[in-house]
Amino acid sequence: MQSVTSKSADRLRVINSRTGEVVTSDVHVAGAEDVELAAFENRPWSTMSGSRRGKLLWKLADLMEANGAELAGLESLAMGAFPILGQAVVIKNAADVFRC
Repeated sequence: MQSVTSKSADRLRVINSRTGEVVTSDVHVAGAEDVELAAFENRPWSTMSGSRRGKLLWKLADLMEANGAELAGLESLAMGAFPILGQAVVIKNAADVFRC
């Protein structure tokens, strides 16, 4: 996985809704320029066949489900929900979106 710094100086603060504690204040906000760079200028996505893109999205969904417990734990920090609920519902539903 590649990580790049957002062109935007905007940041999000994530707060644990159960405890009110700040989880992090440094989530980069992607702006239009970041999306253009990621989708069209620096990546093969724009020239990739629809079939190949679909396979990659399914692979992402598979990875989300395979790492569901960890993702649910992280999501529960922000949502204040129990991790098991996050894994059973939130992560599963998010993975299903990529399979549409």
